[in-house]
Amino acid sequence: MGLYLLVCLIFGTTFGAIKIGLDDGFSPFLFGGIRFAIAGFFICLYFAIGSHQFQSIPKRRLAFYFACGLLSIGFNFAGVYYGSQYLPSGIVSSLAALNPMIIALVVVMIDKAQTITKLQYVAILLGLIGVLGLGFSIAGLEWSYPIVKGFLAIILAEIAMASGFVLSRRGKQDNIHPVFVGGITMLSGGMLLLLMSFVFEPISGPKTNLGWFALAYLIVIGSMIGHTAFMTLNYRYGSLIASSWQYVTPAIALGFGSIFLGEPFSLSTLLAMSIILVSVILMTGVYRQAIKFLSRIRAEKRPQSCSQQADIRA
Repeated sequence: MGLYLLVCLIFGTTFGAIKIGLDDGFSPFLFGGIRFAIAGFFICLYFAIGSHQFQSIPKRRLAFYFACGLLSIGFNFAGVYYGSQYLPSGIVSSLAALNPMIIALVVVMIDKAQTITKLQYVAILLGLIGVLGLGFSIAGLEWSYPIVKGFLAIILAEIAMASGFVLSRRGKQDNIHPVFVGGITMLSGGMLLLLMSFVFEPISGPKTNLGWFALAYLIVIGSMIGHTAFMTLNYRYGSLIASSWQYVTPAIALGFGSIFLGEPFSLSTLLAMSIILVSVILMTGVYRQAIKFLSRIRAEKRPQSCSQQADIRA
């Protein structure tokens, strides 16, 4: 459980770190591009020096992973960083929590063999209610055109993330370390963000050391350590349990933003966030996996009977 809590804590605070860097003057695409390009470069460098996996990857497979990174990192975080300029970090985190639901919808649209159950239809309805609720709570934060742009940017970002995830699932399973694959996608996504920065935005850096600290935190803690911890969690307990960090981080992001960034907090925002999380849990069926996970933990802690101990000694 310690590893799971670490992942939740890291990913829950990255939204606040993004907000700090943007408020300090970083242009959004440049900010994200530096983060992922550097993190991805060092992860790839580690595997290039410590193993022969670079030589073992066919060029077509390498191009495939680069394409996944363009969607899941590049276009995804372009929307996240752009939208974070205008929205509180807690609301950005709540909208990002819709990602498992969007993934499920994209899978259903692409794969006709997949169907939506009645419970999942209820989950979709709840998700829409939650998103509309967040919209009304944002209206209390002085609704404006920039906020609408930020809201839509986050939604489009999650669609890009879901598309990248689906693309990676359709690819052939290679015998490559998942952290190395993550490094490749970070590098390609970071390069795209840097290109977008040079083409689409006036480039600006932080005004104080606080912005540089936020960047360093996102590179080392948010990307390199957080990503490695997540991949380890995914290897041990499966993707549904590992990805459930998205249900916990909105509360962490909301608390961090309210305490350290002075972001507004209202009961309507909390209610809308709760509805979104319930809808995602129902949509993905993660509650079933959580029950199995907790049962397995209890079984591991349960003392063995005398007969079991005798069998072991025998």
